[in-house]
Amino acid sequence: MFYFFSLLFFMFFSSGGIAIAEEPKVPIWELPELEPAVIYVAISEVTMSTGKGTSEELNVLIEHYGSQVGNLEYQLARKSRQQKRRVDVYNRENIRFFHSDCDYIADPLGCGVRNGHWTLRTFVQVGDKYSTVIVRLYDEKGQIIAQGKKTAWGTIRLLPQWKLTTIKESGGFTGDKTTEIFEQYPPKIEELPPLITPYHIHQATLGMFLSVKPKD
Repeated sequence: MFYFFSLLFFMFFSSGGIAIAEEPKVPIWELPELEPAVIYVAISEVTMSTGKGTSEELNVLIEHYGSQVGNLEYQLARKSRQQKRRVDVYNRENIRFFHSDCDYIADPLGCGVRNGHWTLRTFVQVGDKYSTVIVRLYDEKGQIIAQGKKTAWGTIRLLPQWKLTTIKESGGFTGDKTTEIFEQYPPKIEELPPLITPYHIHQATLGMFLSVKPKD
């Protein structure tokens, strides 16, 4: 009998002691709605050998692709038990309806930290051989939570060079005579500068949204 109770005692404590009932999980549809994530899509910053500026063509593209937040919503849902979180997107056109007390053109990241929302910034480095576009997503504390990168390479085109000379000789027993001399030279190398296209902006933005890792 003593052996029997000793065995029960050993099994009871070796299994972790008193079992605590787990609280039932609340169904997703009964969870409180998550607060929307707010993103401001800032204008691009382009750096060249002559200085820094922006590009209206790039701004239109980044505002377009930056507002396609389906992949971002998917990533956020993965981190919250598949509970969907709405993403509200603002840009230079409609930010005045959300916050009108900050200069979002001059200091977009600072305004994002001040007003407590995320900021999407695009940096383009233009070079002679290649150009790079980097898209970064900052949270409300100014920390980078995702980024994407795409490089556009310049191309080299070979232009053939040749010369055809026609020599006409008149007179003689056989009449006029025409001689053609074809001369071929080494091809001319032409370097085409790297250009950022919609493809590069789309790929960089897509990679950025798929890599988002919100800070706790």
